[in-house]
Amino acid sequence: MQRKRGTALGSVLLMLLVLVACGGTQEEAADPNVELWNNIDSRRAALDKSKAELETLKGQLKAMSAESDEGDAEATGEAEAEGEAEPTATPEELQAKIDDLGSDIASKTDELYGKLIEYINNSGLVEGAELTPEQRRAFDWKADIDISYAQEYIDKGGDYKRAIDIYNQALMSDEGNAKLLAAVERAETLRYMDEERFSQVKKGMSQDEVQALLGTVKNTNVRDFAEKARLGWFYPKDPEAGGGAAGVYFRQKPKGSENWVVEITDFEAVKGQSTEEGSEG
Repeated sequence: MQRKRGTALGSVLLMLLVLVACGGTQEEAADPNVELWNNIDSRRAALDKSKAELETLKGQLKAMSAESDEGDAEATGEAEAEGEAEPTATPEELQAKIDDLGSDIASKTDELYGKLIEYINNSGLVEGAELTPEQRRAFDWKADIDISYAQEYIDKGGDYKRAIDIYNQALMSDEGNAKLLAAVERAETLRYMDEERFSQVKKGMSQDEVQALLGTVKNTNVRDFAEKARLGWFYPKDPEAGGGAAGVYFRQKPKGSENWVVEITDFEAVKGQSTEEGSEG
């Protein structure tokens, strides 16, 4: 389920701006809290370790699924010959581990974010003064989490507008952050469809392939045309260029299959009637 962070992020931003504006001279500012910084450092290291473990589990599940789909007994034999342990977990067990670890990572991320805000608020920020190395790292690590929060909105619902809002909020207290600026630029590029990018989609492509090329479609821009056994994904075009939406229509592979492939593409699927909030197909 999409976690709601808009109110919390807004409060954090307000605190940061107030503290920066009210800061005294660099000499009067309080020294950074060393104990708190060490706590942050430890939390970040633990979080990175958990993320690495999660990627390993996802890799194992993907390999297991591919082997099952292809019936590749030869590959299994080669792995055993090289001394690799045969997987003892089932795909369902691996998925359960992935889900549990993902939830744990989300909680650890939120906790780290809170500690970073606490550190930044108590590190003696002074408007116009150069940041200390620790302050710079705190802002950089906060930016990493802001980007991950924004990416959730993109990955789970194709909500580029909300993601861009998060990036811009973070930039208000960390102007010029290269990672945030790059994230904004990418999200702005993917937010509206252009003909050149859309033309890369070809008949027969899978939904994953389309998503890799065009970005995540917004949930409200997916249409099920049951009477035609067709599924439509609609990507809004820039309102300043006339609006509307480009459509990718999928048909289901063999009856009963969960796989869908591109049947038709239409850059002019919706003519000037679409907004980012939804499309008529």
